[in-house]
Amino acid sequence: MNRGIAKDTLVGLRFNVHMPSDAVITKAYLELTALEAQSQTTTLLIAAQDTGNAEVFSATKNLSQRKKFSTQISWKTASWNTNQTIISPDLSDLIKEVISHPDWQSGQALSLFITSSGLRVAKAFEQSSAFAPALVIEYGIPPVPDNPVIFSALASSPENVALSWEDVSLASSYTLERKLYDGSYTNLVSIATADYTDTTVNSDTTYVYRLKAVNTGGSSTGTEVQVTTPPKGINGGTNAHTKGIFGPVTDWPLVATHAALLPDGRIISWYSNDRIGMFRDSTNQDFHQDSIVDLWNPKTNQHQEFNNSTTDMFCAGWTVLNNGQFLVAGGNLGTPNGSDHINLFNSQSNTWTRGPDMASGRWYPSVTKLANGEVLISGGTDQFGQNNQIHEVYDLNGDLRQLSNASSETIGMEHYYPWWHVAPNGKVFYSGASRQMAYLDPSGLGTWGETYTRDRRRQYGSSVMYEPGKILVMGGNGINNTAVTIDLNTTIKVTTANPMHFGRTHLNATLLANGHIFVNGGNNGTNFDDSSSVYDSEIWNPQTQAWTLGDKADKPRNYHASALLLPDATVWTAGGGGCGNCLANHLNYEIYYPPYLFQKDNSGKLAVRPQLITIPSSVTFNQSFSITTPQAQDIAAVNLVALGATTHAFNMNQRFMSLDIQNKTSETLELLSPTSGNLAPPGFYMLFIIDGAGVPSVAKILKLE
Repeated sequence: MNRGIAKDTLVGLRFNVHMPSDAVITKAYLELTALEAQSQTTTLLIAAQDTGNAEVFSATKNLSQRKKFSTQISWKTASWNTNQTIISPDLSDLIKEVISHPDWQSGQALSLFITSSGLRVAKAFEQSSAFAPALVIEYGIPPVPDNPVIFSALASSPENVALSWEDVSLASSYTLERKLYDGSYTNLVSIATADYTDTTVNSDTTYVYRLKAVNTGGSSTGTEVQVTTPPKGINGGTNAHTKGIFGPVTDWPLVATHAALLPDGRIISWYSNDRIGMFRDSTNQDFHQDSIVDLWNPKTNQHQEFNNSTTDMFCAGWTVLNNGQFLVAGGNLGTPNGSDHINLFNSQSNTWTRGPDMASGRWYPSVTKLANGEVLISGGTDQFGQNNQIHEVYDLNGDLRQLSNASSETIGMEHYYPWWHVAPNGKVFYSGASRQMAYLDPSGLGTWGETYTRDRRRQYGSSVMYEPGKILVMGGNGINNTAVTIDLNTTIKVTTANPMHFGRTHLNATLLANGHIFVNGGNNGTNFDDSSSVYDSEIWNPQTQAWTLGDKADKPRNYHASALLLPDATVWTAGGGGCGNCLANHLNYEIYYPPYLFQKDNSGKLAVRPQLITIPSSVTFNQSFSITTPQAQDIAAVNLVALGATTHAFNMNQRFMSLDIQNKTSETLELLSPTSGNLAPPGFYMLFIIDGAGVPSVAKILKLE
């Protein structure tokens, strides 16, 4: 340095500093040794060079040409005495500016510039290295940063995943790790910015990312987010946003006639004791002692068999209980003789156990969750092939109760998978497939209520409660494209609805994440084969009551086909055939990507989806609760969709309900749960958030109790 700082003179001091960029500076100052005594008062101004690594001083670039930070520290000095140690004011603000520069690294140099209103002379390195000017910085190590709160992942193509997060206070960098859904974490990248695009992914694969906030004090434990990349070729062209698109045909290990979504996100499916039903009609009981059961994890695309060793569960009924166990009632002793077995599958241990035997057998029964959490088991044929006319209730203690005062013979009920729905009055409503309709009070020994009729018999048509108390009935009984709506919320009202574009029997009707109904498959002519297959899908909009054509499937889905809404808001469609001597058995599946997943610009590209970050694992009825999403201000709806349980054209457990949004903040939605089980029976639901463009998130599973 110069020996003296004269009026209007600019002096530079350059120091190499070993200090991390996230250091918590508590004090910083210059320490000088006076070379000459000075008595007059002088004001010095100190600034720092605006760079993360100050270059050495040279004659080719003088100090005045170097860019400086705007902050200046004023130092009004009194008299100096020779050899006196002089301490500057606190320079912490200057030093913080330098180490906050994006180019700063520990061990690099910073430069301070001093101007003066008078004269001051201090010792320089040239006089004595022991008395050279010193920059003293006192600092501490910062506390470990908190975990990132908002961390989102978007797979907009099979080749990349865009990750973003909000900056975390005190974090100087982030460590991003990745694993396959059932794998172990490996380090992906360490990064200072709050976003990263992973271009090393494979198509149709589920990844879990873990983000840790890091500073000198340590690393947070990490926040996880999960994402599944789409299959290759998922680009629907100009009509994707109106028709959706079916993905590629993929092998399935059996004809998936019976299927359900479990709370852990897996699909359970089976046919019988073989994969295509070769011996389903045989009365030889050797063929009716077990079932091949497949569990498929969409996140890993892994199939596992957890077979049932006691019952042929062909043409049983089923649902997920409130405790998470999967109940299967009935089965096959040789068509149409029904089994009296109840079986329970524990999805945590992947084991089957037998429950109590029913009073008599059931083949083709429906199993319906009730408003109080009990389960109604209804219909089907008994061990002698005769209509089982006495309903049973599986209660909360795991015991069975017969509804002996409510024989199905009273109303002429259709016994093959009867269509039951929990009504807003707490009773269950029978909507078909016969023309007769009725209320049933399942308490005690059971009581039939009011009876009604509608247009026609609709065997192998379908019935969907698309809102609490509102039902759409469609198709069935041959060439039939007609539909009716049933409103249970006041005096029962049956209204002719707009017809489907195609007649359909053996169709599947699936509630989507936005409450619309997706219909696929079925026959428009001869039943029980593929000769009159309907490949075109269509979607019914409850608000407009209109049907819109969807994409064409590659495979027919008729008798013994199934369909389920998945947590990623797509629809799994599978099966068909499996009738012993069928000419075609469809051991495969296709995923349908609904229109709401695509951009509306005719590009056929997938839309950016809102990210659902956290929800509670369970809520009670009429409870306020909160969920988090970085898109909270743009969320237009929050919807519950019950886990599906489907076979023979009827989904026994699907329900839909929109939740009231009570309040929004920048990252939180305050919601109100359903007020009672009459509107949404207790159990497990997919919770979707829908943004202003109608795009759904990937769902998280919520237990309502």
